[in-house]
Amino acid sequence: MMLPKTYISKWTIFFVVAFSAFVFCFMGLHNNFPLLFNDTGTYINSGFSYNIPKDRPIIYGLFIHFSSLSESLWLVIYLQSLILSYVLYKLFSRFLQGKQLLITLLVFVFTTTLLTGVSVCASQLMPDVFTPVCIIILALFLTTNTEMSRIEFWLLFLIGVFAIGVHNSHGVTCLLIVAAWVIWQFINSKQSLVFKQFFQRTGIVLSMIIAGMFLNNITSLALGQGFFPPSGSHVFMMGRLSEEGLLDSYLHEKCAEKNYRICGYKDSIPVNFIWDYKKSPLYKTGGWQANEQEYRTIITDILTTPKYFKKFAIRSFENWWVQLCSFNTGDTPFLGSNDRAYQALQAHYPDYLRQYESSFQFRNLLNYDFINQAQIIFVMLCVLFVIIYFINSPPVLMREFSACIFILFSGIIFNALVCPTLSTVSSRYESRVIWLIAIPVFIIVGKSKWAEKIFANNNN
Repeated sequence: MMLPKTYISKWTIFFVVAFSAFVFCFMGLHNNFPLLFNDTGTYINSGFSYNIPKDRPIIYGLFIHFSSLSESLWLVIYLQSLILSYVLYKLFSRFLQGKQLLITLLVFVFTTTLLTGVSVCASQLMPDVFTPVCIIILALFLTTNTEMSRIEFWLLFLIGVFAIGVHNSHGVTCLLIVAAWVIWQFINSKQSLVFKQFFQRTGIVLSMIIAGMFLNNITSLALGQGFFPPSGSHVFMMGRLSEEGLLDSYLHEKCAEKNYRICGYKDSIPVNFIWDYKKSPLYKTGGWQANEQEYRTIITDILTTPKYFKKFAIRSFENWWVQLCSFNTGDTPFLGSNDRAYQALQAHYPDYLRQYESSFQFRNLLNYDFINQAQIIFVMLCVLFVIIYFINSPPVLMREFSACIFILFSGIIFNALVCPTLSTVSSRYESRVIWLIAIPVFIIVGKSKWAEKIFANNNN
């Protein structure tokens, strides 16, 4: 029986996906230990204690606990890299086939690992790697015209629910992407919009997003801690208002007529409102939960007062563009015995302490200068390539491909809007998704006549 030239065995596909995941783990392997962040300790502790953190979902903590088998943190970063590798394979397979698909995917994985922060993101014990996973899965569900098998559909759907549930910003970002996609479809499709297919796709992704946004609530209920676990959103918003100078202005104006506890500290609010345990009024007046009602009242008053809301909107717009251009990678600080990440390792993975202490991160020897410089050049070239391609594009672009580009770019843009609005500007937030900009570039090159000739000659 003659097999088509585009045929690739399932074992070959499995090897390429598994090997790509291994490549994504490069920075962790280079470091001699999975990369840690300040918040890693909170995730590890919550996963083992089953207590819902007040400032984040417990989902990623449980992922660490169970995927590590309570033994190996290497399993955690490999599994999350494998998920990333798998959804990338599914996206590339929408537009490429056979050797063309697998070779293009491998070149993409090696190039982005060398020139961007994707490996830092995939190798870190943080839920950041699932931000691009969310965006890619949206692109898969919103752009495909082909039938998925039932297993493939439910696997991608459940990965999407999980990926949205691991971080508070993911649900909002995904909703904005879907809203933008709906508007774009109506503007560009005109008479050719197939409403049954449109509503089916939209319904699937909205149900996935809603399930992901309530995953922490469902988990909290299953753990016997109620459907509405403690929330820290009021503290993060107060930190944001303090950082922008709006809280100071508001308190100096309103404390004469309001009896807020925070008013006693209005002249001594530190720069780091949330994490300065010694100076912040947050901890001097009872902590996160004790201040919830007061903080929510202040936040509501600020955001419903026109002069303050105007300033907040302007600052959010400014931060959006600052965040969009802030994508340096390598937020892997030295974490010693006084840090929660170290203490969590000591409590739950004591056999790994010596390995961590021998890592480049613990010895403060990690250097990201080359990657960051290369990433800026690489990103700019990818943006320029896509712009030139669209100006000089073939007469008709595949609708699914143009929709895919739109969703990927929307994900990058809305991630830069949501994160600083809910928290603050941080290069880590954008570095986890900026490399997505290279996906359409590699698909375009992989589908080019030049590439087709190379693969055709090899097949012959």
